[in-house]
Amino acid sequence: MQMTKKLLVRDLLVHPNLIEDWNLTDWDLVIQQGYATGLLARAYSILRKNDLLKSIPDSVLWHFTSAYKLYLAHQLDIQAEIDFVTKALSYAKIQPVFLKGAAYTIAKDACHDGRLFVDIDIYVDIKELAAAEQVLKWSGWKGEELDAHDEKYYREWMHEIPPLTHVTRGMTLDVHHNLVPLTSRVSIDGKLMADSAKYVSSLGLCVLSPEDRVLHSSIHLLLDGEFEKGFRDLSDIDMLLREFSTSDNAFWHKLVTRAESLKVGRILYYCLRQTRQMFNTPVPDDVMNKASKYRPFQIIDWVMNTCFERVLFPGHHSCRPKFYNLASNFLFIRSHWIKMPSHILIPHLLYKAFVTPVKEWKLRKNIEKNDLTG
Repeated sequence: MQMTKKLLVRDLLVHPNLIEDWNLTDWDLVIQQGYATGLLARAYSILRKNDLLKSIPDSVLWHFTSAYKLYLAHQLDIQAEIDFVTKALSYAKIQPVFLKGAAYTIAKDACHDGRLFVDIDIYVDIKELAAAEQVLKWSGWKGEELDAHDEKYYREWMHEIPPLTHVTRGMTLDVHHNLVPLTSRVSIDGKLMADSAKYVSSLGLCVLSPEDRVLHSSIHLLLDGEFEKGFRDLSDIDMLLREFSTSDNAFWHKLVTRAESLKVGRILYYCLRQTRQMFNTPVPDDVMNKASKYRPFQIIDWVMNTCFERVLFPGHHSCRPKFYNLASNFLFIRSHWIKMPSHILIPHLLYKAFVTPVKEWKLRKNIEKNDLTG
């Protein structure tokens, strides 16, 4: 990893002792980058664990403390919502597998401390999906009304049902029945991951195994095509890799073997390369060599890694690299090409480009008309 003055939020996360040499200009920049990435609370957590809070100037400390207080309040909401979801699904004798941010919270992974997220993700077996959706609706989670096209988009093509929002608490729940879209060119057996899920004994809740938490995070980051939170998600993966490899000597072997069995070796290769590049993640050379077996042809490898390197920087003007927009647009198009075959993708894009705006315009006009006549 090459240290750069422009990427101070990264430097703080990886080498927190560097802050002792910072001036107020540096602190001003890291606060801006922290807000842009949503990582101020995580930065506070890391500085506290390294006994460095006294090195933060008083004039800027409140930014970190207020962010962390917001995180603590958010955690109470998240933990309560996890209980509500678990209880609701228990009426149908369904045991959900919690994913991403909720899983990090349940498992107390190091990356959960200071991490904010806006929705809860769960996986249920597709055979239990209808029952799960019904009991959740009975318990107050409702989906917004969608037209026939968007209903088909979710029900027949995607890996999740339309998002559900609780009518009183406002928390959003994403219910997955697979880990990638059903029409995706990258085929992953979500049930295979779920069958290897681990119960957190103290809570009786279920999360993916450590290696699968890393792989699912990598899949979500590198295939979705939206990178507004890409830097935060890559930081999650960096922290997961450091934590799991420290607590389990066999972790790296399990990770590579699991990626091979799930046929996501190339995704693991891209992810390990990017975490090494951005955070200097201590990936052993032999592990990197094994993952490198799955890299594509040299020119494709160069294009993909060059694009990932650009879009995974924080979304702040002080550190946004050249050609960010070009790389972001390319990866967005790539994500749609991966999600759907062309005979589905092209009509879908045409519908969203032309039909949806007309429907939204008509809806606005009707609302304005009703307001005038009401």
